[in-house]
Amino acid sequence: MPRISPKLFRLASQIDARLPFLLRESKGNVQQAQTELRWITDELRSPLLVKKACLQRFEHVPLQYILKNQPFGDLEVLTRRGVLIPRWETEEWCLDLIRNVIGPSKEENMKVADLCSGSGCIALQIAFSKPDAEVIAVDISSKAVRLIGENVEHNGLQDAKVQVVQADILKTPCEVAPGCRFDLITCNPPYIPENEFVAECTTSVKMYEPRSALIGNLEFYRNLVEYWVKEGRTDSFVYEVGSIEQCNYVMNAIDETVKGKWHVGVKYDSNNQARCVYGYLAEGKKDYHSMFERFKIKSNDICTII
Repeated sequence: MPRISPKLFRLASQIDARLPFLLRESKGNVQQAQTELRWITDELRSPLLVKKACLQRFEHVPLQYILKNQPFGDLEVLTRRGVLIPRWETEEWCLDLIRNVIGPSKEENMKVADLCSGSGCIALQIAFSKPDAEVIAVDISSKAVRLIGENVEHNGLQDAKVQVVQADILKTPCEVAPGCRFDLITCNPPYIPENEFVAECTTSVKMYEPRSALIGNLEFYRNLVEYWVKEGRTDSFVYEVGSIEQCNYVMNAIDETVKGKWHVGVKYDSNNQARCVYGYLAEGKKDYHSMFERFKIKSNDICTII
């Protein structure tokens, strides 16, 4: 982060005495700091709480942990320390998936598993958008499992068909709905390699967000291929990725494991970064091809078919 000059601090303090405390996380952008101060003031209202929040931001505490929520699609997702904060990139592909694949699906009681569910943002947005879907939210963390339950209530989804399961999908994936075959599996796994986490992640992320939800590489993609695909536990999947190399790993591994039986592609986000690897049975009972063709199409999307 660039050093913030005393002159900039003085300028910010002349606008509002609390503003200098927000300059660190806004990388010296006064306008961005003003926007954040407005969010904090609108949410917390109490001058004492606003001051405390500004001091916390000076110590790099993520804004979402301070305000205790984050908008995600139609939901207001509660956020807690120890559970990953939902990102706009995840929201973007999740809403595209609902709009183009889940929404148009004629399947009644569509069975969806959301692995590494964290706050439950993906699972609960799916349940909100398709009330007849049977959705299982899975996470290894007891903190995440409790928070998903809170988010079910907070968003009025008590009557939705949502099940929350605590399980280690790398060691005991069979504990997730034993004997059940899913129409769709979604997952936002830990995918940041250790060296990239240290070099590239912000101080805020490194200090406060759970490393177990962030640091990884191929473990969960290997589990996808070797268990969920190879064992025939799902008809389709969408996994978030951090690099095109992770997409290539999944495409090559599926090609070697079940050659010709699956279509696999890459979805790019609005920043033109590889964001998801997705796949579906080539000869499934549903017209996945047309649905996923719509899912992948954006002006900067590229799809690879094997």
